[in-house]
Amino acid sequence: MTPRIGLHLRVLVLACEWAIVVAAGVLLAQQSSLTVERQGDRLHLSARNFHFLEGKPLEQLKNGAAVPYVFTVTMQPAQGGGRWLHLQERFVVSYDLWEEKFAVVRDGQPRQTTSHLTAAAAEAWCLDNLLPTVSAVRAEETFVVKLECSVVPDEEPQSGEGLTLSTLIDIFSRKGGAAPPRWELVSAPLRLADLKDRSRH
Repeated sequence: MTPRIGLHLRVLVLACEWAIVVAAGVLLAQQSSLTVERQGDRLHLSARNFHFLEGKPLEQLKNGAAVPYVFTVTMQPAQGGGRWLHLQERFVVSYDLWEEKFAVVRDGQPRQTTSHLTAAAAEAWCLDNLLPTVSAVRAEETFVVKLECSVVPDEEPQSGEGLTLSTLIDIFSRKGGAAPPRWELVSAPLRLADLKDRSRH
């Protein structure tokens, strides 16, 4: 076996292992349902039984570490094809050991912060502050919304590099650890004209 073939096989094995670990986390998240409502010219997302402040990340938080999460929202035609919108936001969660409450910082413009929250309230606050725009959607067109949430690896790529499969494999192969937790939710097919508008209440 040539070194080049051996390298390709090693990358393939790492990719398969990474996919298996990711799939386990994704399957847990798919038990939740993604609810999409209209809020003026934006979408509001919510998800019952969707909890990302748990497991290893929660353990890290209660050990005094801040844990960064990346949320990605994709909107695309229900029948497939190119995506209309791709929104990515980063939230950093911390935990006050004395008050037993969570604080969250939304990295972005504008930067937003909140504190003294329960775990459920902190999770909901992150979703409340995604708000993807609906400007690219025609009223009668059917579409789906996909929500992805992942813990940022310790060795995060530099700004602009992006969290690609190849960079994740490289990070995990160097560290010899498992892939970070990741969750994924997909809405039912939607039509903008049918969505409840929260801004009218």
